[in-house]
Amino acid sequence: MAKLTTKFTDTLREYVIMTIGLCIYSLGWSAFTLQAKVVGGGVSGIASAIYYASNIPVEYSYISINIGLILLALYFLGTNFGAKTIYSIATISLLLRIWNSLITQPLIDDPFMETVLGAAISGIGIGIVFTQGGSTGGSDIVGMIVNKYYNISPAKVVLMCDALIVGSSFFIFYAQDPDVYKSISKILYGFVSVGVISWCIDFVLIGRKQSVQIMIFSKEYIKLADTISEELNRGVTILEGTGWHSKQQVKIVLTIVKQNQVSLVNKIVKQIDPAAFITHGSVMSVYGQGFEKMK
Repeated sequence: MAKLTTKFTDTLREYVIMTIGLCIYSLGWSAFTLQAKVVGGGVSGIASAIYYASNIPVEYSYISINIGLILLALYFLGTNFGAKTIYSIATISLLLRIWNSLITQPLIDDPFMETVLGAAISGIGIGIVFTQGGSTGGSDIVGMIVNKYYNISPAKVVLMCDALIVGSSFFIFYAQDPDVYKSISKILYGFVSVGVISWCIDFVLIGRKQSVQIMIFSKEYIKLADTISEELNRGVTILEGTGWHSKQQVKIVLTIVKQNQVSLVNKIVKQIDPAAFITHGSVMSVYGQGFEKMK
């Protein structure tokens, strides 16, 4: 019973965090990207293009296209296809309807800034969703289907889809205003949007996994190791070393902590041995107890 309760709590927590990320993502899209009239990548880009060409609300196009992709995914990938993706698509469609009814005019009068802000906010939102094992569907589904039958990575498929979608938007903008330079600038804004979103997603994912490897050279290694282990609940390893200049044996305290615990380690070292020699090294993808689970 306790395990069942814990699993339910963990699942609920994941969906709450995902919902927050989806709120952020849809806000960036509605408040800035749509106002700048920029076509980005994925299904959101296609929905935006349809909206600019026909005024059909993006939430309708977004959910309709994704329903088709989900049906394809269920057929090609099986019934184990992620429930979180389906939840995300439905939630985004609802949130878009809410945001679009509240935001009826541009918040800032600068298309480029709208593009960058919209992409940054959306990318952070998607990154938060990804940290909980969720997905916003769209071209990700196409990438997974293609990867199942061909030796092409999903990332390359998504990139090709995004490039095709953004490039094709030229014809929509040109049809509305036959000014080649304006249409090209819109395409460039679209590629900027894709790049910023990608960077922000990576920033969120890497920042979450960022850890620091700390090596402390000190004669007070026993006290340091005990304090770090007890107060921070982090594993500590004592390494043997030899000072090449002095030819003396030294003990090295090695520990790996989360980024937000570095200052606490520094404080401990300063209190116990202010003369200690200490190094920090950023590391990623740390697996094991207290860190990421091996997948």
